[in-house]
Amino acid sequence: MDVRFLPHGIFLPQLDLWLDPTEDCATAWISHGHSDHARGCHGRVFTTTDTLRIYRARLPENTPEARPVEYGIPWELGPARLTAYPASHIVGAAQLLIEFEGERLLYTGDIKLRPPLCGLETQTVVCDRLIV
Repeated sequence: MDVRFLPHGIFLPQLDLWLDPTEDCATAWISHGHSDHARGCHGRVFTTTDTLRIYRARLPENTPEARPVEYGIPWELGPARLTAYPASHIVGAAQLLIEFEGERLLYTGDIKLRPPLCGLETQTVVCDRLIV
């Protein structure tokens, strides 16, 4: 899987997917609701329901086409299978497992390994490549 580390985010060109972009893009994964991770997409957004609530409360003028996802329930994005898993950083924080052409890439955004004060505990996910 081609992964590009760019100044305004991590880009997966084969999927046309940005991970926590800081500039406008067509399709993005937002790992959690902090401003350094949820400010760059005016197009299609994938994120957890709680993160979407935070995103919309922080940026009410920016209402992207959002698809809230549930932890552990995979969905398709073109030829890839994506699944969100808890990351415990803040409420709604999630890791993203991307399965594409036999590879399992895990993007964590910010993650906490201690038990959280609220929200779900981080889930360990088996992968071939890890981006923290």
